[in-house]
Amino acid sequence: MVILGEILVDASPLVPNIEYLPEVGSLNTNKFNEILYQRSKPGLLTISEAELEQVFNNFIDKALDGALNVDIVDGRINIEVSAKFPVKKPDLYINIQASIIKQDNSLALGTLKVGGLILPDWLSRKAIKYFFRKNGDYFTKYSTMLDAVQSFDLANNQISIVYRLKPEHLEQLIIRGSNFQVTGENRERLLAHSNNLLALVNESADLSDIALTDIFVSIFKFAEFRGGNSVEENRAALLIILFYLLDLRVEKILQEPVDSDTTIARHKILLAGREDYAKHFLVSAGLAVSSGGGISELLGVFKELDDSLSGGTGFSFADISVDRAGIKFGEFSVSSAENAIILQNHLSKSFSESMIIVGSEDLPENMSEEKFLNQYGGVDEPAYNKVVEEIDARIERLPMYTYSN
Repeated sequence: MVILGEILVDASPLVPNIEYLPEVGSLNTNKFNEILYQRSKPGLLTISEAELEQVFNNFIDKALDGALNVDIVDGRINIEVSAKFPVKKPDLYINIQASIIKQDNSLALGTLKVGGLILPDWLSRKAIKYFFRKNGDYFTKYSTMLDAVQSFDLANNQISIVYRLKPEHLEQLIIRGSNFQVTGENRERLLAHSNNLLALVNESADLSDIALTDIFVSIFKFAEFRGGNSVEENRAALLIILFYLLDLRVEKILQEPVDSDTTIARHKILLAGREDYAKHFLVSAGLAVSSGGGISELLGVFKELDDSLSGGTGFSFADISVDRAGIKFGEFSVSSAENAIILQNHLSKSFSESMIIVGSEDLPENMSEEKFLNQYGGVDEPAYNKVVEEIDARIERLPMYTYSN
């Protein structure tokens, strides 16, 4: 038994302990929003080694006082885990090395090594079953999503997943993806802003279209009236508009009872007279306030590249300009208490669309993939970046942001 213990336990960790663990919430929101943006269409989700480590290191640090390292190579995930042995003196560690192999469209355990001992297959299976039985609640809440996966690949230091969501998957994602950000005071904020927006859209029930500027005047006047934390009021206001746009009930997201008798008038929301502009702007702003601007930018570019294929409307720098204006608007609205109040002061009164979006008449639209590549070389190429830089410069000169400076 002593000899076995010496084989299984080490005097030093294979994976050093991580002093700072970023909050897992931002990753959950990013991936949640990325999937949500696709809705029922087939989507491609990529998860990097760093993102996997972020998720599991939060769990392992809390549950096992340890750390994890992930290496994804062709068709294989190599995992190293170090955890403190449950005795105080001397410091001892359990080091685990495992490989998970892709077999057809599923995963199988390759090897499992604890300390200096390679476990036989039958013992490896028992160890894995025990781990999931002890920690099942952490993982099973996501397990029902597995049937949405159509295929996956392990390569280039990331997992690439092709998926198609069903309505029940979407509802679960909304609930799971939003739990971390709707606790405490934020629950009350979201419900209050939801009721305010509901009153606005129902008062305009006889109208098929409603201008985004009219919605902004109402919701930011309400945010200003409520006072308190101006940043969180703005965040809640923009998220509620995004939920309305995507036809999502905030009660379901908060896991509150839903009144089936409640009437919710549906409208086309317009920006510069265009429904697609309003969608671009609101999705980008909503994602920016919940997950940062980077994911919004990537999704906007992805959507335009997708549209440049034969089935879409074509690549549009005009749409990109609205995406980036939405990102800027969302980021500015929650960047500081001072800026949040400036935005409320502006938008709680009558204002023009020229305060928040730039003129795009001279920006190329409806380009096929071939034309886009021939003229601009692709995303992040010099010609493409030149146009994006000009768009960003125009956005920075908008009255909303020049006033704050």
